Formats: sequence, structure tokens, C-alpha cells
Amino acid sequence: MKIKYSKLLLILLISFNAFGDAKLTGYVKAYPQYLTNTFDKVDVGNIDDFIFNLPLRASFFWNMSEQWGLELSWQLIPMAGQSSVGLFQLLSTTTFDYRAIYIDPLLVDPKEGKDTQFIIFNNPDRFFFSFSNDNLNLGVGRQIVTFGSSRFVNPTDVVTPFGLNTIDREVRPGVDAVRLKYFWGNFNLDAGMLFGKDWELENSAIFVRGIGTAGGNDFYLMYQRFKENNLFGVDFTGGLGGATVWAEYSYVNSEKEDSIDYSRFTVGGEYFFPGDWSLFGEYHFNGIGTSDKDEYLPLRFNVSYLDANLYLIGKHYLAIFGSHIFSALTNISLGGTFNAGDGSLLINGLFTWNNLENHYVDVGAFAGIGPDGSEFVRYLDAYYVAYRFYY
Repeated sequence: MKIKYSKLLLILLISFNAFGDAKLTGYVKAYPQYLTNTFDKVDVGNIDDFIFNLPLRASFFWNMSEQWGLELSWQLIPMAGQSSVGLFQLLSTTTFDYRAIYIDPLLVDPKEGKDTQFIIFNNPDRFFFSFSNDNLNLGVGRQIVTFGSSRFVNPTDVVTPFGLNTIDREVRPGVDAVRLKYFWGNFNLDAGMLFGKDWELENSAIFVRGIGTAGGNDFYLMYQRFKENNLFGVDFTGGLGGATVWAEYSYVNSEKEDSIDYSRFTVGGEYFFPGDWSLFGEYHFNGIGTSDKDEYLPLRFNVSYLDANLYLIGKHYLAIFGSHIFSALTNISLGGTFNAGDGSLLINGLFTWNNLENHYVDVGAFAGIGPDGSEFVRYLDAYYVAYRFYY
């Protein structure tokens, strides 16, 4: 189903704030960005592009009764840039595989032949009813579905994973799903179905997770059938010597032609030191990855790689980040993700200032360094300033 314009729902979302026991929240963000491939790091010519994003989001929550609720959320992103690079950056980091009801993501299309592009990205991101009582939660409609305890790379999340260089990681894209959580004691069952293009089974997914808590530690066992692939997963979160630790594993197999069976594994931890310092580290093994740089491009087009929305192409990664809270209003984090196979490093830095209540200023950067042809030098460097206001 394709809907070109959806103005009616947007008007309803705003007007619903007049309902009793309902609230309207959201944000306005401004993201001026500079993108470049310094030193001709990629084979697409020099790129020096200024992009301006203005994400706008309105979310409506209505408690219709003690058990029933409704949530609507809509996002519009006007974007202006010197080339089509900005459009590519936005769409390549937004995954809409599990949306059976298709709504055109562009209210304003880019103009062919124009050096400076302007688009409006349209994302009706939530529209679901929820039911809850003491033993269960049920959600039906467009909602968030995400898995895994790891911080940077989640082996069990093949639905809407964020890429390492995604700037705005605050809200996951919604998917069309039915999800049920049933609770008893320290255990619960989480199961559901995600609907893909044209409601076809080969484009959809089902999942079931068993979750238990013991000694302050959380354990997850998971099975997921997605796009005719099978995923078996295990996830753990707990504490060790004053640190928070986690481990997450998945194995995926498929009968599809040219598919690859593979495992992925992540283990990590975070420790908070006196003086508001913290150190985070995470190792990731990517079984579908390769150590041969000549295989990077073919791997990206492999059916198993595409089905699972993967983005890393090497085998062994180490992420290390340090952060410091200077005050209740300012904090900084700096670190990077290292591909041990090809020696490339993706550096990530972020400074945040909470200048007023509900107002934030961010200054950040992503920059890849390494040998010619290595993974992270293929990424576009991004330098950005962000202003965020929440209402």
C-alpha cells in the first residue's frame, strides 16, 4: 500500500492534545553538518558538503482507560545540502524493512541537476494501541521493536540497528508489529510478529524471547525467523566487581541461494570511577565479515548481509570510550571503534551542554583514519553542531 501524502493524520496528531488524560510531547532539533572525504579516501571524487537538518517530532499519548492506551508519533526532517550526499546519508541510515503500510518518505523530492538540494523527509513513526494488566502488555501497530543489551553492536538486533556513525540515535524507527509480553515472577515471555512489504511472509519476521532474572543479572534466550533466515540468540547483563557487564551472541542460518551461515558475538563492560569519570569497552566478533579488503564491496551485496541490516564488514572490532560529567549541565565523551583486521579507526567525540531546561547544545565529530581501502576510511567524516529543544 502506498500513500503519497498523509496530512490528515498529522493534523489529527496535533489536535488530539485536546483529549482528556492525554499529552503531546516532542522535540525540535537543528543539525548543521559538514561532510567530507578528506585525502580522497573514497573513490567517488572529492566531497565537501554542508548539510542542514531540522528534525521535528510530535508524539501524542492518550490513556483511554486504565488498561488501554494509544500512541502516535510523527517526524518531519527538512534538509538542505550542497549535493545529494545529504539525502544519501539520511536514507542509508534509516531502515524501514518492516513496514507493511508504505508512506512515501519524501514530501519534497530532490531536484535533478541541482547542486543544492532541498528535501522534506516524512516519517509517521508510531501508531499503535496498547493493552496492559498485571501479567501482560500487548502492542498492536507501528511501534519500536529492538533487541540486545550491547551498547554499540547488537548481534541479536536485525530489525532497526543503528550504524556506528549515526548522529541522532535517540529514537529507533517504528515497525509494523504485534508484540506480546507476559510476566510471571522473575520471568517473562516476549513474542511477536513484524510485517514487511506487502504483508508477505518472506518479507516479515516472528520472534520469541524468554527472559529471566537471578541475582541481579538478566538472561535472554531468543529465536527469530526473519526474511526466511533463522536467528538463535543469547543475551546477558549483570555486574562484576563494581562494573556493568554484558555479553550477546547470535547464530544465523538460511536456505537462500548464496547465503552465508554466521555467528556474531559482543562482550563489554562499563565502569564508573570517582569524580564522575566512566570507561566503556566492547569487543565484537562479526562472523560474516572478511579480512580481505577486496571482498568488502561484494560482501555488502550478499543476501545474508542485506537481510540482517548489517553494516560492519570486518571480523574483529574493539570500541573504547571515556566520558566525564563536568557538572549537571555539561559532559564530554571521546573514543573510537577499531577494526583489528585492516587497522582502521572510527573516532567519535561528543560534547553536550544543557544550557537551559529542555534545551541542549551538542558539538560532535566522526572521523575515519587508516590505510587506503580500509573500512572506516570509506566513511564520510562528519562534523556537526546540534541544538535540541524538548517540549
